[in-house]
Amino acid sequence: MVNLTFLATLHETFRVVKIRLIYLFKKIIKFVEKILIIYQDKIMEELRERIQKALDSVRPYLHADGGDVELVNVTEDGIVEVKLVGACGTCPMSQMTLRAGVERALMRSVPEIKRVEAVTG
Repeated sequence: MVNLTFLATLHETFRVVKIRLIYLFKKIIKFVEKILIIYQDKIMEELRERIQKALDSVRPYLHADGGDVELVNVTEDGIVEVKLVGACGTCPMSQMTLRAGVERALMRSVPEIKRVEAVTG
């Protein structure tokens, strides 16, 4: 015959171990989430630096016409938001400049970019 006291003790021990494991796994998950956030921030920072470098390569052409471009935002899904300023901000050919000049240079230098959008304001 099975000792019921032994079974009850064994059951309670498993219950306590289960609770402790759940607690431990929750702490591990929080730790991994923090690491992922730090890693993601580092990746986005490096991406912004590469985008700035690519923008610097087209700036002389924009400056020649009295314009410039400012990096506004980079989304996690690869969309770069820029602001055309100076003469470029009011030029009727600004969309052509954005697509044929800025976007092409950025996508060639930074393949992770999906598209470039102009923002105003």
